[in-house]
Amino acid sequence: MLSFKSLLVIAPLLFAFSACSEQSTVPKQPDEAVITTVRVMLVDSATSDTTFYTWEDADGIGGNPPNRTDTMRLKTGSVYKAAVQFLSVQATGLVDVTPTIVADAIHHQVFFSVAPSAIAIVTSDFDANGKPLGIHSSLRTSVAGNASVVVALSHFPDAALKDGVTPSDETDVNVTFAVEVR
Repeated sequence: MLSFKSLLVIAPLLFAFSACSEQSTVPKQPDEAVITTVRVMLVDSATSDTTFYTWEDADGIGGNPPNRTDTMRLKTGSVYKAAVQFLSVQATGLVDVTPTIVADAIHHQVFFSVAPSAIAIVTSDFDANGKPLGIHSSLRTSVAGNASVVVALSHFPDAALKDGVTPSDETDVNVTFAVEVR
């Protein structure tokens, strides 16, 4: 049988051990931002006219279809400076996650694909390893017609796998804009 003195010694130890829980002392990291909006800014090199085109899926990928997808209207034989912006709807409102992507450029790349190929897109920004990033690019139109431009943000968990040509298996967002070249 335990004496009263023994209980006085053991009780605080039992309390201390039972008060410990499996909670981590490391603060929880917020979930990765879900990109809900992609904006493409095009600046006509000849006139400096600036136009914004937006794709928006307010509830995030999956669920409901996108609630907005603009059609790009471009001029034949023109060159545009392009910038892509990625945004996320969060509790605090619409948050620009582009600076985070730029800061972590060795793990990201924006890929463009065009069909048919009446539009040429050339990336003009690079990560610390000299690989394309794609937030900034130039876009050149050749002939009139309809096309589509896919903008896909690829995430490379292992930066060594980023070769500047091949998308990763992990895509943060993949959107298609209809394009009219007149």
